[in-house]
Amino acid sequence: MGAAWIQGIPAAIFGVWLALSVLAQFPRWKKRMRRLDPLALLPDWSFFAPTPAKGDFHVLYRDRLPRETLFTEWIELPDAGRRSLLNGVWNPDRRQRKALFDVCTELAKRIQDTEGLALQGTIPYLLLLNRVSAVEREVPVEATQFMVMMSHGVGSDKEPDILHLSALHGMDAAPERVPEPGEKEAAYA
Repeated sequence: MGAAWIQGIPAAIFGVWLALSVLAQFPRWKKRMRRLDPLALLPDWSFFAPTPAKGDFHVLYRDRLPRETLFTEWIELPDAGRRSLLNGVWNPDRRQRKALFDVCTELAKRIQDTEGLALQGTIPYLLLLNRVSAVEREVPVEATQFMVMMSHGVGSDKEPDILHLSALHGMDAAPERVPEPGEKEAAYA
């Protein structure tokens, strides 16, 4: 009889944990449960987003070449790999795609709340500008510009919406040779 009682302790612990986990999913109890859970042992299941995504974001950029008034064609920011059936099991690039989606979502919110130059100082804008500026180019460029578009999902006949067209941003040309320590850097600027 003593061994059966001891074997029931883990089942009771897991049963209480399950009950508290379910209770913590309801908005009425969520805040209270989180306060009593400093180790974050209770999961936060959110299978369905409050406002599900209705399309995909696309970030495109174009460059102005030095001493020219012409721009390159719009190029879509390289995706973090193609999607395949294997992604259901192994998907190391998922976080990069999710990060880009989250930045675009936040920028879309800021566009509604912010006007003009103030938008250029926001974190999502600067993150996108940094990502676009970091793309390797085959030729030196003088300036770059990016555009955020939203498509309306697979099978939609609607044209993508332009959410934002950035200003033109100058690109600093890196020196062809990195100066050695102690050398004058001005000679290479």
